[in-house]
Amino acid sequence: MKRATRQFYATAAVLLMGWGAAYAEAPKTKMATPIPDSIVTPESVDTRIGKLNFFDGFPDDATSEKIYDNLDFMRGVDAFLNAMPGASVEALRVGLAGQGADNNQTILIFENLMDSHSLFLTGNTESIYNLMWLDTKAGPLVIETPPNILGMIDNHWFEYVGDVGNAGPDKGKGGKYLLLPPGYEGVVPEGYDVLRSSTYGNLFFWRGFLENGSTTTAVENTRKFAKVYPLSEAGDPPPMKIVNVSGKEFNTIHANNFHFYEEVNDIVQYEPNEAYHPEVLGQLASIGIVKGKPFAPDARMKKILTEAVAVGDGAHHHLQDAHEGCLLLSEQCLVHRLCRRELRVSAAAWRSLSGCPRPVPLLRDGHHAGHGDKARRHWFAICRRNDRQGRQAVRRRQDL
Repeated sequence: MKRATRQFYATAAVLLMGWGAAYAEAPKTKMATPIPDSIVTPESVDTRIGKLNFFDGFPDDATSEKIYDNLDFMRGVDAFLNAMPGASVEALRVGLAGQGADNNQTILIFENLMDSHSLFLTGNTESIYNLMWLDTKAGPLVIETPPNILGMIDNHWFEYVGDVGNAGPDKGKGGKYLLLPPGYEGVVPEGYDVLRSSTYGNLFFWRGFLENGSTTTAVENTRKFAKVYPLSEAGDPPPMKIVNVSGKEFNTIHANNFHFYEEVNDIVQYEPNEAYHPEVLGQLASIGIVKGKPFAPDARMKKILTEAVAVGDGAHHHLQDAHEGCLLLSEQCLVHRLCRRELRVSAAAWRSLSGCPRPVPLLRDGHHAGHGDKARRHWFAICRRNDRQGRQAVRRRQDL
């Protein structure tokens, strides 16, 4: 019996070995295709977001959660970078409205010039700034401009609409413009330089110029000539209101926290979808900002977007500021850091970088140095305190 059993197992083993050899040596079928390792999803892989596990190419639950979180995070960063122009204008709208400029007939003017109390991007202390928020939802607006100004209109997404004043059709003589709302198909009367905007909300700002160090002429021109009124009321325009905001504390800079996305959502809800790039609107939709729908992220999504805006803000500063090894600073940032004594003027570096023989005070308090050339641009040369590298911080301030 035992001998028969041994013979049985021996025979079975031989047969199995034979079958295995036959299987191993079986010729490939015509339909068989070699699969490159480079296109095979591994069973597990270590990544910057953790270990990802797959079974037959399908992620497990933990991996799916990590992937979705990462996708939402990336989209949040992209949305921050791509929608920043709109958020910047929305912050301006809110800031201007806080000072009363929210009705098409109110002009905010810096009669005594701008200083560091008012938070603006790229503002300077040598121009007589005038700012308005224009809304064409009720219909076209007539805009009458003063002489000798440099001004422009940008839409709610910070895209160019048109120039007025010295760079506009009126050539600095003062003009009459007609701002049309999106999709306007009504009659356009003659006698106006026509501007068409893709959004209802528009930022209108212009600058007057000092004459012999005085703001008087520019301020008087604004009070006498600047008018905005509905086309439907051209026969009897409403009175203008002019508010001097020199020295006023108010903010016009967009948020760098979760509120940023709420600022962008306000634009999406108010403006036509056709007003902005569909690719960016798609990114916004992927994080929950969709026209006609409430933006109400849950706790998970709010946490992800809060992190995304922090990374996006860091990326923005790196991309904008880290140019050729220089640290670039906005004028407002520069002024505040100097006031806190975190920065000091370096006359030697200033001379070597600007070509100016000596530092020239830009602000009356002399906190930092500037030099104006014929192109009306300015350079700053400063260096950080306690910076062992002695790294120079250089900024070219564009003429706003």
